Amino acid sequence: MAALATAFTPGLRAPASPNAEYRRYHAALRRGRFEFAAAGLHAFLSHFPRHYLADNVQYLLGESYYARQLYSVALGEYEKMLEHYWRSNKLPDAMLKIGLCQLALGQHDVARASLRRVVSRFPHTRQGKLARAKLKELKRP
Repeated sequence: MAALATAFTPGLRAPASPNAEYRRYHAALRRGRFEFAAAGLHAFLSHFPRHYLADNVQYLLGESYYARQLYSVALGEYEKMLEHYWRSNKLPDAMLKIGLCQLALGQHDVARASLRRVVSRFPHTRQGKLARAKLKELKRP
């Protein structure tokens, strides 16, 4: 939470522009500073919930947990994409990650259904192809 305090605590400093905050926490995520990134991404969504980057921030939040193998938490963050950002360009990625989180959590039947939805909705995309490959892999003994 120290990241949250330095970035958003009233009195210490006002949040930078939304774009600067996004770049800051996206860079932290790329550098493997997952906890710092998650704190900042949560703060971004609370301060700028209607910003045009909010859908990307929501997806990156899921990524910050997925990278740490906190699949249950990541799953919840990706599912928020379906609820709030169903028109996002990140939706296919989030739907694929939902299936992968479910697999990691041992929810194989639910994961197969999730992966089939990705293939059905986005058949010719990279995400659709990855979901199709994962489904084939699951059929192998």
